[in-house]
Amino acid sequence: MKAVDRAEGKGLSPALRWLFAILFLVLWALAVGMVALYFAARMYGYELFFSYLDSPLILLMNLLPGLLLALLLLALTNRVWPAVLGSGIVIIAGGIAEFFKLQTRSEPLYAGDLRYLSEAANISSRYTLRVSFTMILCIAAVVAATVLSLLFLKARFRRWWPRLVFLALVLGACAGSYFGLFRSETVYEETENLIEVYSQSLTNGTYMMNQWNERDEFCGRGFWYPFLYSTGKLGEARPKGYSAAEARELLARYEGEDLPAERKVHLISVMLEAYADFSVFPQLEFLSDPYETFHALQAEGISGMLDVNIFAGGTIDTERCYMSGAPEMYDYRAPADSFVRWFAGQGYRTDFCHPGYSWFYNRENVAENLGFEVSHFGKSYFPTDNEIILKDSEFFPMLLDLLHASAADGVPYFNMSVTYQNHGPYVENYLIDEENLYVRGEMSEKSSIILNNYFWGLSQTDRAIRELTDALRGDPEPVVLVLFGDHKPWLGDYSSVYFDLGIDMRFWEEESNFEYCRTPYLIWANDAAKRTLGRDFTGEGGEFSPCYLMMKVFD
Repeated sequence: MKAVDRAEGKGLSPALRWLFAILFLVLWALAVGMVALYFAARMYGYELFFSYLDSPLILLMNLLPGLLLALLLLALTNRVWPAVLGSGIVIIAGGIAEFFKLQTRSEPLYAGDLRYLSEAANISSRYTLRVSFTMILCIAAVVAATVLSLLFLKARFRRWWPRLVFLALVLGACAGSYFGLFRSETVYEETENLIEVYSQSLTNGTYMMNQWNERDEFCGRGFWYPFLYSTGKLGEARPKGYSAAEARELLARYEGEDLPAERKVHLISVMLEAYADFSVFPQLEFLSDPYETFHALQAEGISGMLDVNIFAGGTIDTERCYMSGAPEMYDYRAPADSFVRWFAGQGYRTDFCHPGYSWFYNRENVAENLGFEVSHFGKSYFPTDNEIILKDSEFFPMLLDLLHASAADGVPYFNMSVTYQNHGPYVENYLIDEENLYVRGEMSEKSSIILNNYFWGLSQTDRAIRELTDALRGDPEPVVLVLFGDHKPWLGDYSSVYFDLGIDMRFWEEESNFEYCRTPYLIWANDAAKRTLGRDFTGEGGEFSPCYLMMKVFD
């Protein structure tokens, strides 16, 4: 040790050695950080990468993690080369992992994914992950920089107290940066970076990044910054008094049962976009009933109200609570237990259908993780002459085709579908149906236009429901149909139409909160299903959370 100290004492002074070491680590952190940004933008094209360079804040938030990690490793090991090696491997490997996940799953790498490494390894085995020449160069650069730092950068602390002070300063910088910058919602909002790119990987053409696309929102900010920000969503809050041992003991009291083959009926569940029953409000006078079919089916089936967690948006909350039975919505970034998986285990063919984009709310990946065998999205499966919206009158017959294809194979069928028609906002400056008014009341002309255009869409859905149930009535296949609304509709900024009508929307008060969050549901069966199950499927279903709707179906 003394010989080493004497050798290191020759040549440059300790101050200069430290200056060169810190300067090298700063330059190294900049280099590896830029490499990670390159891989973050690679699926989008060079426009996104150059947009990072135009944003000093995005650059800072993505380059700072590498520098802090390098300094932390220097403080912990008292050597420069482990700082170079460790920071290089972590920062570059993270960028490459991000690229591979985007390539295979069209989904960025979140901090929560680290909990599912075994599942990720299983999924990645189904793909061919090609190591590019750029990745090989990155590995070579890390090795070369490590060797250089080992041979020429000998800065180190010889006494314990300067090293301890340095470690405390670095830890303080890490903690301050993490809680003050990386976890700050204000900073995150300021770094939104949605631009137009030309991407051969995503669209093979010009692509405008979208605020509703989780992947775009993430990648627009680089990689390491949004990755660290996502650590704020790690973990799930346990209920007060929760005990894993007691939960296991309670669960062990119940034995799972298989569904007898003679009782396997087909189940089609359709969540209707922004579907709410306004006939309960005395402030409105209906001139044409947009609920004619739905109300008639309520008299034939089992119906009630759902108390959902959302208003005018957040569709996936109701959707996923129904499919999982969970009282809160989770991200489902790994395979999870669900009612869907139970049906698949009972020999059902399981399909998820939505005429919108597969990336919206990450539905494609979530559907797979919940257990769906196949997912159908957008114009690739549901062609339409409209730019985006597929009418329910076009959508529902396609569900029948999927049902009959499964029945022809002798396989019971479970379908979960989410409609798009009736999605807000609604036209507010002219009537879509000029010849008919659906409702009137004490409200402004603008409110009247918005509301009547909403009911025009509901009347179209009502007609499509009638055509669907008419087709099912005489169908020899036993079918149970579940219809439910996801949330109440947007009706003007700040719920202006509701307030204009005097409808109590004070969600902060208990009684009015129920009205704020209440949507209808219907469980209806055709004659073949009633005979198969020996039930008449009529009656009042009650009011509860959407997480209990599937249990009501089972009942």
